[in-house]
Amino acid sequence: MKQPWASFSVWSILFLMTGATYHQSEWKDYSYTDDGFSLSAPAKPVLQKKTVDGKPLGLIEYHIYSIGLPDGSVMISVNDLKQGEHPPAERVLKGAISGAVEQVGGSVAWQKQISLEGNPGVEYEVVNATFHIRTRMYIVGGRLFTLISGCPRTKPTSLDALRIFDSLKLTTSGAGTH
Repeated sequence: MKQPWASFSVWSILFLMTGATYHQSEWKDYSYTDDGFSLSAPAKPVLQKKTVDGKPLGLIEYHIYSIGLPDGSVMISVNDLKQGEHPPAERVLKGAISGAVEQVGGSVAWQKQISLEGNPGVEYEVVNATFHIRTRMYIVGGRLFTLISGCPRTKPTSLDALRIFDSLKLTTSGAGTH
């Protein structure tokens, strides 16, 4: 059975490849305490709320924060996994990688275990004939935090995207046990 946290949407892939609107400004810190995180970026992230049918869990709302960059874009999504079952972190992370590979018809170029403030995570890159997607995911107190950046296969991941990835911090609301 496909898990609700395991899929990339076609919309997400298209957004990453075309980039969001980019307006250059100096880097600033942005805090989203309701979703439990803060980060630094050259433009204010644009929030979009989506709801998916996460059978058998029912409707699941997740938040996507989009940041346009001159050479791509970054998306940060936050899902509350406390709805219904509370799957083990390893299962969620493994399912997310499988879902990404399936959605883009690609393969995992590399992956490694990571953590954020003691919470388990994984970083990986999925490639196909056209593009590659760098992803970092963390399970934090029943929430799934996902950072995604994609670009054409022939180009490296944007340094600005990696700077945003590295700036992610948990706020009191986002901190939790794993």
